[in-house]
Amino acid sequence: MYGKYKKSMSHAGLAKVRLLCSINITQLVVADSTTIQQGSVLSICFEKGGKISTSDEIIYDVSKNKVNPLRTNTNLKHVTIPIDETVELVMTLYKNQITGKYQEKNAKIILRQLKRHAGL
Repeated sequence: MYGKYKKSMSHAGLAKVRLLCSINITQLVVADSTTIQQGSVLSICFEKGGKISTSDEIIYDVSKNKVNPLRTNTNLKHVTIPIDETVELVMTLYKNQITGKYQEKNAKIILRQLKRHAGL
């Protein structure tokens, strides 16, 4: 009971607002392309507070995708992967009714390479 009371007190005087963040990604630029092998399973997702909101899995196939090596100022090798993926995250923001400002929330978009199990 004390935990619920303490949590409700931390949001006292704040208005609760739900926000949908939706981002469409049209291409990935990946450094060190040697780590991504043909047939790799990639996942693009939001990470907020240590929790992951996963998207659909992307099957990366070198023969089907146009892979364009890029050079940067530091001569690092990059590869572009054309995709069409939308990631969404619903966040609850708290607005201070006196100042009109929202409490800060942090989230990031990450790319994960999923491990394949034997037999797949």
